[in-house]
Amino acid sequence: MQILFAAPFIVLAGIVFTVFSIVPRARRWAIPIPTGIIGAGPTSLVGLFVAAVVIHSIPGPSRGPIIAFCCAGALTGLVGGFLTGAIARFVASILPAFLLRLAVLVAAWCSYFVLIAGSLFFVHTRNSSLYVFGWPIVTTTIALELLLSFIGAWFLVRKSEEFRPRKLRLPLGTPFIARANPGDELPS
Repeated sequence: MQILFAAPFIVLAGIVFTVFSIVPRARRWAIPIPTGIIGAGPTSLVGLFVAAVVIHSIPGPSRGPIIAFCCAGALTGLVGGFLTGAIARFVASILPAFLLRLAVLVAAWCSYFVLIAGSLFFVHTRNSSLYVFGWPIVTTTIALELLLSFIGAWFLVRKSEEFRPRKLRLPLGTPFIARANPGDELPS
């Protein structure tokens, strides 16, 4: 049941990452926004849990608590998603080049895998004759999905520096004076 709650967030994050990674000017947002989308799922559960506790403590039937239940989940999901995205943007700006490449590789691999697996899922459900072959075709399909996702992610890793947010590109530990004037020499 939990995967049915998380699936829309995962698919939407995969779509957003893929679209942002295609557009060179939008690549700096390809890590924070999908991370915020994924972070919105668990944080909305916190609001839903608190609202459920409050609703069960109020006696009598009413439509108001159900609306409050949905609004609490949406509000905490939005706040949690925004905070998660802001933290991801900051972390992406201070990562060393190797870790940024690794982050882009993992994000691209997962996003492409979700999209390829999702599209092939619809092919499998539409054409049930593929199930006649059993586990060999399923295993081959999953291996092919993983391989294609990795190849796409590998080509994207070469441009991983474009995924770093522009305003925060100086390394961690640089004085704020140098951050304000990026063209100046760094003090030694």
